[in-house]
Amino acid sequence: MDGPLVRRRNERFCLARVFIAILLLPWTVGGKEGVCGARSQRDGDIQLQWACVAMNNKGGELHWEKITRGATLEAGAQIKMYFRLEKKAFVYVIHQNAAGELNLLFPLRFYGPDSEPRRGQSYYLPGGDAWLALGEGAGEENIFLLVGTERMVRLEELLGDYAVSAKEKKPNLAGEVLREIQALRSKHRDLSASAERPITMAGRVRGMQEPVASSQPDVALLADEITAAGFFSRTIAIQRS
Repeated sequence: MDGPLVRRRNERFCLARVFIAILLLPWTVGGKEGVCGARSQRDGDIQLQWACVAMNNKGGELHWEKITRGATLEAGAQIKMYFRLEKKAFVYVIHQNAAGELNLLFPLRFYGPDSEPRRGQSYYLPGGDAWLALGEGAGEENIFLLVGTERMVRLEELLGDYAVSAKEKKPNLAGEVLREIQALRSKHRDLSASAERPITMAGRVRGMQEPVASSQPDVALLADEITAAGFFSRTIAIQRS
């Protein structure tokens, strides 16, 4: 008497398992991908530690502070940046002064072993004990950060042309560089979402300290961990007072 009931119950159980398997299919096909094949942000193609720190001389004492997307600084302030890649990627850091002139901070060249950042290596921009000095007087300066899993060939070509061009041609070429940066952002708009968090070290959350006085602060102590899928960009706008 129980045979047909058991069979029907087993059939319903099997159908339920098939239904659940279909629902979970987008998460299981392709390993670490989500709905419609989108990559999990936690396991993104780009894993970057990044910091931008300003150092001001106030009342004869040096004070430093973390800058995320913008800041108003006194004339004569100095900037230093730090990054470290946890996965292979291509990194471009460009400084634009108040006159619109461009300075490529990273990479220093587009060929040879130094043209690609090494995974797991710490980079300070500028290198060594040097800091990037801002101009005097009021004005706006920008720092452009671009990170991608693919080399940005057109951007490299334009920056190379800008570096060797005559002074009178630089303004037009600088405009082309800026338009290319905007084009890259538009092209990768669907990949622009990113996750960002301060880095915890030795039980402390790095990046949450108040600015402190120091002659040679290690900007890596204020780094954030950034995760993105395929492409990441940021513009840091600095107003000089």
